[in-house]
Amino acid sequence: MQIIYFDEVKYDPPKQPYYWLGAIVVNAVNLQTVEKKVDELALKFFANRKLARENEFHAADIFHRKNHFKHEKNHNIRRAILEELANICSSDLLRRICVKIAPEKMLKHPSEIPSMAFMMLTEQVDSYLKSVDDIGMLIGDRENDYVSKEFAEALSHYRVHGTYYDYGVKVERLVDTVHFTESHLSRMLQLADAFIWLYQFAYQYKESKYTKNLYEHICNTQLRTLIRTKTFPTALSRIQIT
Repeated sequence: MQIIYFDEVKYDPPKQPYYWLGAIVVNAVNLQTVEKKVDELALKFFANRKLARENEFHAADIFHRKNHFKHEKNHNIRRAILEELANICSSDLLRRICVKIAPEKMLKHPSEIPSMAFMMLTEQVDSYLKSVDDIGMLIGDRENDYVSKEFAEALSHYRVHGTYYDYGVKVERLVDTVHFTESHLSRMLQLADAFIWLYQFAYQYKESKYTKNLYEHICNTQLRTLIRTKTFPTALSRIQIT
């Protein structure tokens, strides 16, 4: 079985012109090995492996020096943490999937974008699972009960009726439901957060003396090597404004 952990980078114009949904895929037999690598990083930086909010890796907080990283003024230390997270995300034991949506090019309201991205993610994940002849389970970061219920009901629909397209895809390899938990209780969700944040950072990179080393480090890893990706809309998409 493959376990798929997913997280988002929210649409926040003009700072963030896209909505990103990223996933890391790990075979269940390799899960402990990958999780141990993140635990070791936690021990190195926090001096313990405890799963708690004050010991959570959240890439944006590390980069922007927020929440429990606000007292870490040493830029080199924060960059080193992000680089180590990039190394783990690039492990041969993981596979990476990314969905990128440009809401400004669409007629849909921004509030509808996460649901659309989730639908596209399930299609990409199911396609990969078929290619390796395996089944999988989705695990996401619980931000609120409404989203959890909405995504669980959506996956149920995709499994029975297919996704919401004229030529919708019937999702056949994802089992059970979408499971949600708080990210501070899962090192793997923290890794999914790191992956999609670092991926979008590299994609939208603007050179500065504070970011150049991190960008070059990411470029020297496999973090941007994806097994599946979806960008929407494209020039052929029918729901574009222009």
